[in-house]
Amino acid sequence: MKLKKLHKLFILLLVITSSCITPIDVTIDEEINVLVIDGFITTENGPHEIRVTRSAKFGDIFVGTIEQVSRALVLVRDQNGEVVELIEERPGLYLTPETFKGEIGSTYTLLVETAAGESYSSFPQTINPAPQIEDVFYQFTSRPTADPDVNLSGLDVFIQFDDPADEDNFYLWEVDGVHTQLTNPELFRDPLSQAIAPKSCCSVCYITDAGIATNILSDAQINGNQVVQKIAFLQDDQKRFQDAYRISVKHYSIGDAAFEFFRVLKNQLEIQGSIFDPPPATIGSNIINLNDPDAPTIGYFGAFDVRRFEEFVDLDLISQPREDAVVHDDCRLLLNSTDIRPEEWN
Repeated sequence: MKLKKLHKLFILLLVITSSCITPIDVTIDEEINVLVIDGFITTENGPHEIRVTRSAKFGDIFVGTIEQVSRALVLVRDQNGEVVELIEERPGLYLTPETFKGEIGSTYTLLVETAAGESYSSFPQTINPAPQIEDVFYQFTSRPTADPDVNLSGLDVFIQFDDPADEDNFYLWEVDGVHTQLTNPELFRDPLSQAIAPKSCCSVCYITDAGIATNILSDAQINGNQVVQKIAFLQDDQKRFQDAYRISVKHYSIGDAAFEFFRVLKNQLEIQGSIFDPPPATIGSNIINLNDPDAPTIGYFGAFDVRRFEEFVDLDLISQPREDAVVHDDCRLLLNSTDIRPEEWN
């Protein structure tokens, strides 16, 4: 939900709207700051990320800013008492060993102790199995926008799988991609003189298309049926479909509390500021302060099974004429770009 983009937005949003899973009425009469803990483990090999930060003091002129918390002791413990210690990669970011992965049916608890002696624990999280992905397919779509001369076109992405019967299931999907970017560095112009000033490199790059979509679903209305669910829209931005596009889909099985957390978070992040928007809602947390259980807490720790699907998208599905963006520069200067050819392209 990777979920890095959603988690970054979630941290900023949570410094304003925070509560425990059971809402607590908190009257703030003095400046306080709150520890923010979030991250998850999956059934894939690590490293898995846990972020430990602190919101600025309420009442401070810098409210909403984030302080990275270093030198914390961060542990993941299973139901048998086995403990894995995370290593601080950089301030506020803690990683499990690469060899660590969650097991279906096992239960995990996150434990955090700060250098100041504050102790936090998540509620235990059990990993439920995710059904196999039967298919991922695409459908071209083009729809009008507010500009009568511009249509929004691209590919809707659908996933197909069989939902297990006689049990409650909740799903989360994360969609990323990598695409080829073609440019013309030999036609680069000097920004001052506008004279042609050719560059020797590079005309072919590969751009990581991270965080295209994060979607969730409850099987309340579809229990036991075959599911065909739209999970993303790949917009034709005149760059994405120039030459080749490889999609990556992560299909997570999550619990009911995690579903509710992501549902409320997603709704809050989609608020556009109109009078028809829903009112702000409290975003629950499954993290508790062991020193002061009644204190407000912020964050979420998850343990999910995940199945992955990757393939090159058939760009012949784009059924209307299109134009590619023209870039007369070194393609390595573009955002999230590299000239190193991914293994999948070999």
